[in-house]
Amino acid sequence: MTGPEPLALDAVVFARGLRTADGSRPALSGIDLDILPGEIFAIVGRGGSGKTALLEGLVGLRPLAADVLMVCGSDPRRFPLIVKHRIGVAPQRVAVERAMTVEEAVELFAALYQRPGRCAPVLETLNLLACRHEYVDRLPPDAQ
Repeated sequence: MTGPEPLALDAVVFARGLRTADGSRPALSGIDLDILPGEIFAIVGRGGSGKTALLEGLVGLRPLAADVLMVCGSDPRRFPLIVKHRIGVAPQRVAVERAMTVEEAVELFAALYQRPGRCAPVLETLNLLACRHEYVDRLPPDAQ
């Protein structure tokens, strides 16, 4: 037996009829998603199945269409900066990171969230101040 339908205001993520909106191959179509506070969830699927499109769309980095879409109380299609300030995404790999120093990589992600100038505290928190001028791909795998 299932519980009552979650309300959009109760959920961290509340989506109905989620689909890709950029004219690309429709990897996402008709997705309904409820993620409540404190829940742990996973997105699994084959390559090209839309996992990245879904996550990027939920944080306002990629266009999505939906009948209803709320993330942390805001619609990322209308208010992407509000959502970006409430939720963070740290991809495992970024195509340009091989040519970046640790400090440049942190600055890049700070710029994505329009929070420049916060690099030093982040590097200090992550114990990366000593290697801030090293290239990311030269770090040990557990530090990348």
